Amino acid sequence: MMEFSDVLTHLDSSAPVPHWFLVGADLYRPDPPAVHRPHARARTELEDVDRIEGLTKAITDPGVLDRFADAIRDGTLEVELVTTSEVLDHIVETRGSDLERGRRNGWLALYKYDEIPFGLLVADADSPDERVLLFIYEDGHLVGVLQNRRQQAVDWALSLVRGIRHEAEPIEPIAD
Repeated sequence: MMEFSDVLTHLDSSAPVPHWFLVGADLYRPDPPAVHRPHARARTELEDVDRIEGLTKAITDPGVLDRFADAIRDGTLEVELVTTSEVLDHIVETRGSDLERGRRNGWLALYKYDEIPFGLLVADADSPDERVLLFIYEDGHLVGVLQNRRQQAVDWALSLVRGIRHEAEPIEPIAD
C-alpha cells in the first residue's frame, strides 16, 4: 500500500476510507508528462455505464460533466448524485436545462450535502461490470483516482453514498 501513500496523504484524516479498500485497487495519478491520466481513466471507466450513484465535491473534468448531461438528457444514464452547494451552482449554471429535463424524466436525482470527504462514484452496481472510482483532491485539483472492482469495495462505497444521501437535502426542480 506504500505505492499509494503520496496520494492518500491528500485525504482528510477523517475521510472514511478503510485500508482494505486499497486491496485490488488501481491508482491513476497525474504523473508528468501524463498529467491527464486520472481524467482519462475516469472518462474510460464511465463511458458505457447505465447507472451511477455517487458523491462529488469538485468538477475537474468538464468533459465528464458534459457526458453525464448528454446521457441523462438522452435517457441512457441514470444518476443519483450528492454534491456540494458550489458544485450544484456550477452544474445548474452550465447545464441546468439538460439536467432539469433528466430530473423530470426520472433519470437524475440531485442532493446537496456540504461535508463530502472525496469524490466517489459507483458505476453499474449489482451488475458484472460494477466498479468504484474514488477521486482524491488537493485544493480542488485532482491528485489521483483509485478504481476498484471488488465486491467488498462496491458494497462499502454504496453504503457510504446511500448514508450520506439519506442525510442530504434533495434538490427540487431547477429553473430553466
